[in-house]
Amino acid sequence: MRLKLHMTPSEGIPHVRIPNRYMWDFAEYLGFHRVRVTYTHFDGHFVASFSGMDRPRVQGLLDDWIAGAARPEPAVLCAN
Repeated sequence: MRLKLHMTPSEGIPHVRIPNRYMWDFAEYLGFHRVRVTYTHFDGHFVASFSGMDRPRVQGLLDDWIAGAARPEPAVLCAN
């Protein structure tokens, strides 16, 4: 699994695109950490938008989620 954190220009809200097969696992993880997130669903993936969080904090959450679920692939940051 490769996750990409897509950022809007400069001061936008961080967005993460994740395959649908990980939706409930990811939502449960974020709920446990009481993270405020908005989900947008598409056919093969969903997008989680993190308002009020900066890019390093979102990246840390992604890294911890992947490590805790024993997923070997790293989260990949990129800019739109």
